[in-house]
Parts: sequence; structure tokens; C-alpha cells
Amino acid sequence: MTLRAVGATAKFEVRDDGEGFDPPSRNYKKHVLENFSRRPRTGREIRGRLRLRQKHAHQSLVPLSFLKMNNPIHILLVDESELVRYSVKNVLQSHDAPRLSVVGEAGGVAEAITQSILLKPDIVLIGIRLPDGSGFEACRQIMRQLPDTRVIMLTSYSNDNYVYEAVTSGAQGYLMKEIDPPGLIQGIIDVAAGRSIVDHDTISRVIRILRDGPGKSAPPADIFTLSLQEQRVLALVAEGKTNKEIGSRLVLSENTVKNYLVNVFTKLKVRRRSQAASLFVQQTDTAQKPPSSH
Repeated sequence: MTLRAVGATAKFEVRDDGEGFDPPSRNYKKHVLENFSRRPRTGREIRGRLRLRQKHAHQSLVPLSFLKMNNPIHILLVDESELVRYSVKNVLQSHDAPRLSVVGEAGGVAEAITQSILLKPDIVLIGIRLPDGSGFEACRQIMRQLPDTRVIMLTSYSNDNYVYEAVTSGAQGYLMKEIDPPGLIQGIIDVAAGRSIVDHDTISRVIRILRDGPGKSAPPADIFTLSLQEQRVLALVAEGKTNKEIGSRLVLSENTVKNYLVNVFTKLKVRRRSQAASLFVQQTDTAQKPPSSH
């Protein structure tokens, strides 16, 4: 028998080195549940799900996962907007969410990684747009450092490539900021219990992107859908300018330039500067060509 903590859940396994079972016995399953799903001394109920399977002919494996009901779910909030963090924190610390505890906040990638390592939260609720990088980058680094921590993307973007990036970065959830408070609370509880909250439609979109390749599931976006300032930033990217040089030319901070580029990449459905610059060159060249006489 083994018992180990994984984030906000505990995982218990029973291995039988006897003759196994054939066919799987409901009484076997019932016996385990009766012994390990009783009320503890605190009077709080332990709830969980039991899977029963036979590993091979002479061994049975009974894994039981359950929420540690006595412990709160520790959450780190990461978003570039202090107002968003304040609003989400109020929701998560409401009387409707007594088990949720916000243990820290961060406004960027570097701070998110530092706070995660320091606080070891059960859940990191993170935005995609951050001043010093992206939520995807933060997710990958957090998962590398703390594999038992779970990450949920909370965003305003439903872009297919962003969904793909979130799933492949290791996020266990992808929620829109338009979600209502009960939905957000339940989503966090579900992820803490070991379930994914990436819905079937999202999975279908990720599978399509995996099949077709990122950015190939739709025709290239038109650069002239960008705002004038976004076009100016992209034009300088196409000239090979760095963010610092672009900021000096347009009298913008480097963080503001980064934010413009996040918008540009989202609208053009690309992931790299070179891809965005290539689209700019191709489409501006086409626009400058005289119309065909045919």
C-alpha cells in the first residue's frame, strides 16, 4: 500500500500480490471503499473516485484518489493587471469558496516563477499576456520546477493557436475571463482534484492544429486589420529592429512594444517575429503592385 500527496489531492494505491481477480469483483471494490472512504476523526468527509483494474494475471491494482478536504487549495494569481488580480481574488475568497486560499500574486513571468517556487501553490491561475513574456513560457517553467503544481490559463483569447500552446505547455485548464464566479470556483476545484477542464470542443481544435500544424488551420490574416500603431510596430520588426529600438523610434516603453507585439501575433495567428515580418513584407509588396491588365 502506498499513500502520497499530489498537490491538493492524495493518491492511495493498493497492490495485491495474490491471484488477482477474474472477473473483476464489485465486492473487492466495495471493500476498499468501505475501509478508506470513512469519515476521519475531524468529521469531514473524504470524497474520491476508485478505479479497479488488473495489472496482470497475479496482481490487482486499486488506485484511490481523493481530495484532502481538511486542507485549503492554495492559489497563486498571475496577471499583468492589478485590477484583474484584485477582482479574481475577491471571487476566490468569497463565502462561496471557503476551501480556496489565495497565497500570492504576481504580475509577470519572472515573478510568477519565483513566487511559485517559494509558495508551492496547488494551482497557478495565469493570464497569457504578461509584461516580460507569456503565460505559456511561465507555465512551462513552473511545470518543470514543480510538476505537482497545476496551471490554469485565464484569458480573454479564444485563438486556436493559443489553446494549442496552452495544452502543449502543460496547462490543465483553459478558462475565459467571461466565466461566471461559480464556474471559476468549480473549475479550480476540479483541476485541484486531478481533472482537466479543457472541454471537448477545445480538444478538437487542438487535434486539428496538431494535424494541420500551428497557424495552418486558417488562411493568413490580413495585416491591414491591425491598428495603425500596430502596423508601425510591425513595419519596424520587418526592418529587423529590436524592441528597444522600436520603442526609441515610436517613443514607447519596451513593455508597451511587447504588448503591441502580443496583439499583432494574436491577430495574425503567428508565433514568431519572423513569421509576422514575412506576412508584412508579402502583403505590403502585394498591395504596392499595380493591378493586372487582364
